[in-house]
Amino acid sequence: MQASAWDRGQGEWPQMSLAARIAAIEAVCEELQSIRDEIVNVLMWEIAKNTEDSVKEFDRTMDFVAAAIREARVCLNELAFK
Repeated sequence: MQASAWDRGQGEWPQMSLAARIAAIEAVCEELQSIRDEIVNVLMWEIAKNTEDSVKEFDRTMDFVAAAIREARVCLNELAFK
């Protein structure tokens, strides 16, 4: 998906259902998890973090995204019952 996906609110992303957006974000997270070690290494070199802090930052970010997805699912379920 490109930046044009927004297209002033008329693009692909804003027109997608919440369920489809959740699935897209989950797919990105799976890709990121598969290259976790590479990302940790980049964090170490690019912003001079040690290994432990880099791992914590990656894991904390993935935990945040997972929590956001859980909340989005709650919203999705609430919408289903309205």
